[in-house]
Amino acid sequence: MKTNFTFTEIDWAVFNYKFSGKTNYAFEYLAYLMFCYKYNKPLGAFRYRNQQGIETVPVEVGDEVIGFQAKYFETKAQNHINDFQSGIDRALNKNPNLTKILFYINLEFSEGTATLKPQYQTKIEEYGKNKDVNVEFISKSDFEATLANIDMLHIADYYFKPHGIR
Repeated sequence: MKTNFTFTEIDWAVFNYKFSGKTNYAFEYLAYLMFCYKYNKPLGAFRYRNQQGIETVPVEVGDEVIGFQAKYFETKAQNHINDFQSGIDRALNKNPNLTKILFYINLEFSEGTATLKPQYQTKIEEYGKNKDVNVEFISKSDFEATLANIDMLHIADYYFKPHGIR
């Protein structure tokens, strides 16, 4: 049996080209689609216009109350520690019952020198832990795995396949 499966590479240069001038909006929507997929929300997650702190109303999964933020950066992740920390503060200010915050980011962390996990990633996670919220990063490898799923191939194509290629 022949299938029409084609893999679309997650190439941020293609994304930047396709969504030039609106990369933040496009990235937020991509993160939203992945969040809904991850937490089995086929009809979407409720949100308010200009919602502060997190992108949608938190979802409840078992004992967890989970929100997410989409952070599209053009410089290294280590340059944005304050952005992550203020994001945690804004999220908890509006949603004090959060137990987990996912940060969807277009960057990968650099490997640490003394340990595998870089010091700045640990610093952000500890900042959240000190405020009683777990911080999880969804980065390039997560995008690759999620968007390679048969149910998500059309999303990968839309965001990462250059115009005119079928």
